[in-house]
Amino acid sequence: MNNTLKTILILILFSFSNLSKSNEIKTPDEGVINFIKQNDENYPLALTIINNGKTTLIDKYSFEGGEPELNDSSFLQIDNNTLFLVLISWNVNHYDIKGTQYQTFIYKYENKTLHQYSELNNDSNLSGFIGYTNDLKNQEYDYNNIEEIKKYLQKKLHYGENDLFSCILNNNKKVTLKNKNNQNYYVYRNNNNIELQYPLSNEKPISFDNGKDTISFSRGGYIYYITKKKINDYNLSVKNDNKIIFNKPCKNIITPFPSNINEYFN
Repeated sequence: MNNTLKTILILILFSFSNLSKSNEIKTPDEGVINFIKQNDENYPLALTIINNGKTTLIDKYSFEGGEPELNDSSFLQIDNNTLFLVLISWNVNHYDIKGTQYQTFIYKYENKTLHQYSELNNDSNLSGFIGYTNDLKNQEYDYNNIEEIKKYLQKKLHYGENDLFSCILNNNKKVTLKNKNNQNYYVYRNNNNIELQYPLSNEKPISFDNGKDTISFSRGGYIYYITKKKINDYNLSVKNDNKIIFNKPCKNIITPFPSNINEYFN
C-alpha cells in the first residue's frame, strides 16, 4: 500500500470517528435517541432517533460563538403529553462578551418519533445568558438546569403561570411581572418578603405601551413604570405629581420581555 492511499484511509477513519455518539437515551417504546457530533462547522451537533432500525434526523444545533454542548436532556410527562427536553449551552468568549448561552429545545414524543414543539420553543424564557457583556453588566439566568426547566414548564402548561419579566435592581430588590390564568401581576420583593403586589381586588389591569416598550400601573397617585430602553437595559421608575421619585436600573436581568409580550395585554 503506497503512502498516498494510507493517508486517504487515515483521513476517512478520522472523519468517521468524529461522527460519534455523545449520548444515548431509550424512548418509552424501546427506541433510541442519540446526540451525534458531526464534521459540520455550522452544525456540529445533531439529534437523531432510531426506531425499528430506521434512523431519523430530528434537529441540528448550530455554532453560536462557540460549539453547542449537550448540557442535559430528559423526558417530561405533563397530562397526556410526553415531552423531550434538550438543554444546549455555548461557551462564548469574545472581546465584548464572555459567559455561557443557554437554550432549551422542546420536542413532543408521539408515534415513536420526536416533533419540534414550536409554541414552547418560541418562549423567550427558555433562552438566556450568564456572564458579562461589553457594558460590564453581569447577566443571570434561572433556567440553566433541567430541573428548573421542568418546574417552569409544569407551571406554564399545567397551572397556566409564567414570568413575563424579572430582574434584580441595583438596590438588590427583585421585580417580577407574572401572568397567571390570563391575568398579569406585579411583585416587588426584598428577598422573600413581598413589599408591593399589584393588582389587588378592584384595581385596574396592568398596561403595556408597545410603542414605548413600557409596562405601567397606578395606585394612590403613584404611577409605576418598567421600561425597556434597549436590549438588556431595563429600568423601574415611580412618578408622583408628574415627578420621578424613584428610579432604579436592573443590574441582573433574569427574564427579559418576551418577543410577544403585547399578546398578554388587552
